[in-house]
Amino acid sequence: MKQRTLPTKILVLILFLTSCGVSPKNQAIKNDDFPLLEHWKYSFDSPVYKLAVVEDWVAVGEDDGVTAIDANTGKFMWNLEFPLDTVSELVFSSGNLIVADRNKTQIMAVNKSGKIVSRFNINSTESFQILAACSNYIFIRRVPSWNVEVYDAQLGKMVWEILVDRGDVSISCDSFIDDVYITTSSFISARKNSTGDEIWKIDAEARTGTLDSNRFYYYSEASSEENKTLGFISAVDTQGYANIWEAKIPLGIRTSIYNMTAFNNILVASTDFGAIAINKEDGHEVWVSETNEFFYGKPILINNVIYIRGTNTKVIYAINPENGQYLGYLRLGEQSLFGLSQRNNDIVYKFAELLIFPFENTVYAYQLK
Repeated sequence: MKQRTLPTKILVLILFLTSCGVSPKNQAIKNDDFPLLEHWKYSFDSPVYKLAVVEDWVAVGEDDGVTAIDANTGKFMWNLEFPLDTVSELVFSSGNLIVADRNKTQIMAVNKSGKIVSRFNINSTESFQILAACSNYIFIRRVPSWNVEVYDAQLGKMVWEILVDRGDVSISCDSFIDDVYITTSSFISARKNSTGDEIWKIDAEARTGTLDSNRFYYYSEASSEENKTLGFISAVDTQGYANIWEAKIPLGIRTSIYNMTAFNNILVASTDFGAIAINKEDGHEVWVSETNEFFYGKPILINNVIYIRGTNTKVIYAINPENGQYLGYLRLGEQSLFGLSQRNNDIVYKFAELLIFPFENTVYAYQLK
């Protein structure tokens, strides 16, 4: 019995590790007609959990703190050691990096020189997560009360709050007029960033939204009483709160849309099975770049080429924005046999004309050939 049990345990362990995305270290990156070439890379001793890019520096989050890298050169700037809350996003507010200390339940603001310029406590026994920063305001989500609390970063105190319930929450900011747009699983709401005063509200089972000029685009799904095989992308005039158009998205293949980004005259949506482009003016479908890839993160545009990273296959795709055709691939090692979604590291970032992304324990910057 023991001779048969031991190999079974080993097999179960191997399958478990493989399913969690464990793969051989230092896997080779393969350039398959990718339009960009490596500019710099910076390696760490432990996994990279979070990344944020602002102005000309990159903040890299690890379990034991944050390291800053010069975005132009990839050179070390500084390191700040503390128990980083890796569930929270790394965000920037008024030029300072906003991070959370998981042990002290504190929010800290760190300037470009690595100095902690302010900190304040989150007084609660609940778990919390930094979602976003809009101008001088930090958006924090509580669990399990499902409240979003908004803090003034300079004063270190809460200024307003809103109940968002379970599900995805996205925050879009218009810093010029002090407005913020909140998309939740039960409503979409426009509010004043500094006070929380409601401007307008739409009841809908929404997933994500994005702001572009004077229009707010959001994705929603049919309610339980309606046809669950349809989703909807809608455009709203933010000034007059008027619905401009609504596009139906069949969900026979795609089960959801996770992020959207506006480029030029199109809105590009990340789905379970590729990307879809919608005309911003009237909502008609421009192209579908369909694959078995799961796209979760937002795409970015560099030199009129769309770049988006696959969640499951460790591939960064270069896509023609005119027709959705693939122009090339950057393959980040070999795909795990039972790879799961690693949403923390499926995002790509842009600085000037550089594509910046993490892979395993390394941060890379790619530039035009």
